[in-house]
Amino acid sequence: MAKKRLSSKVIDQLLQQAEALGLGEDDLDDEVHQAKSEEAASINNDGLRGQIEYLYNEWGYTGALEVLERIAEDKKEEEE
Repeated sequence: MAKKRLSSKVIDQLLQQAEALGLGEDDLDDEVHQAKSEEAASINNDGLRGQIEYLYNEWGYTGALEVLERIAEDKKEEEE
């Protein structure tokens, strides 16, 4: 599923349609979880480089480095 940038107007239209259909935020939980699960699987299938690119895109250099260091520390503690 391609990620699309939607204008505020489009989002407002979709929100109005969802409300007209009687949908609330809980009704979309499973669909959102499924979409993100598929995205995560795709990222993980791209290997370490893909995972690091994702972390960098989400949190920038400093945030990605903090994640790497935290995971390395957790791994080290598990091995002891």
